[in-house]
Amino acid sequence: VRRQLLRLYGTVLPTLEPRELAPFVPLAVIFTCSAMTHILDDIRADAVKFLDLLADAAPATVAQFAPRVLPSFFSLLETSTAAADGARTEANARTALLSQGRRLAILRSCHKFLCVFTRPLVPSSDALAFMAPPPAPPVACTEQLFFPDTTAPFAALNLFGEADAGSSPDADAATDTAGAVRAQSTAALDRLFPFLQATWIESAAIFAGGNISADDSLQLCSLTLQTLQVLWRAVYANAVPPHETRLIGFLRQCSTFFPFGKDYSGDTAVEDALLALNTRVCELAALVQLGTEVDSNVDALASSDVNSSSEAKPSSDVGLVRVFKRATRFMLQTLGHKQTRLVRHEQFGELLAVAWQLARGGGRSDAEQLLTAVMYYAGVCPLASPSKTLAIRFLTCIIDAQWTRVPEPGALDVGSTQLAALTSAW
Repeated sequence: VRRQLLRLYGTVLPTLEPRELAPFVPLAVIFTCSAMTHILDDIRADAVKFLDLLADAAPATVAQFAPRVLPSFFSLLETSTAAADGARTEANARTALLSQGRRLAILRSCHKFLCVFTRPLVPSSDALAFMAPPPAPPVACTEQLFFPDTTAPFAALNLFGEADAGSSPDADAATDTAGAVRAQSTAALDRLFPFLQATWIESAAIFAGGNISADDSLQLCSLTLQTLQVLWRAVYANAVPPHETRLIGFLRQCSTFFPFGKDYSGDTAVEDALLALNTRVCELAALVQLGTEVDSNVDALASSDVNSSSEAKPSSDVGLVRVFKRATRFMLQTLGHKQTRLVRHEQFGELLAVAWQLARGGGRSDAEQLLTAVMYYAGVCPLASPSKTLAIRFLTCIIDAQWTRVPEPGALDVGSTQLAALTSAW
């Protein structure tokens, strides 16, 4: 009966408008979260499937119940590493017995919900949103006294002693929403990281033997990095700070087999999955590089010998710099003269964002090589292809940022000579 009801909901819910479904979502979430913590495996699995249907039908409404939904996912995914003093609770014992397929289904649903929940922190669906100019500072109340789209359009005049007379209520609400989402994303990273790390260590063994195929292990690796990517983007939008030792340590673990499937060729689906894995690791490396202090002398540090002097940088810094260099080398091989295949324009958009972040955090020589590789790849793309269009917009954004904006801290300095060299092949 439960499975047939799921089929019925799968047919009916996509036909409803979110506003029609909204009045019933609170009660549906309560029952769904209760079922997600049920003692029977089948009921928990069907509850996760129903939550997926709700999130697809009314994403904004379901996202409001994250404080209730996320703990239910935590109870499903927590591992024994999170138990205090090594004590295994009943939930931890259940999770330890989960098959790869069941764990994959739960993690896939958790990733979908996190994507919906963190949507207010995503600036835009545009592939080049990372190059958008910074938001304009709020207008002082002496310059703007009328907010026509708010519930109190003349509040800035402070005629009746309104609080916060100089702010827009809508802007304050958006700020509060983003802050709440970021705080809950931080809590989610704290709770989910032990499970995600344990899943990665178990599943990444496929890269050690070189026997890579489109199985559950590869999908678990992909979903683990996808879920972590959603969380690190929500919590650390522009850089991973040095005190975030978990993500930095995870980056070191990923570097053991990075780049994944370097010599693999065959199944296109596997190649796409490996490219996505490598791109996400490069993104994490770029964010760590932007947030650490070792990037200021990255070229000299990478070429120095750790044991050559007592005043040398710590070996941990040298290890990180080597990871940064390997990430840069992968991007050059994927986009530059050594590239062996063209990627889809969606993949090219992700590679562009990572190349830009690595260029901003690395040394000047790395930045020049990365931008040259991007232009080379754009040059070999078919005329009027989406990737060619994206590269032209990318170059336009560089020119716009170089000559029409106020210089920003950490901005990439691209001179006219370098721009001429980048476009000479065109």
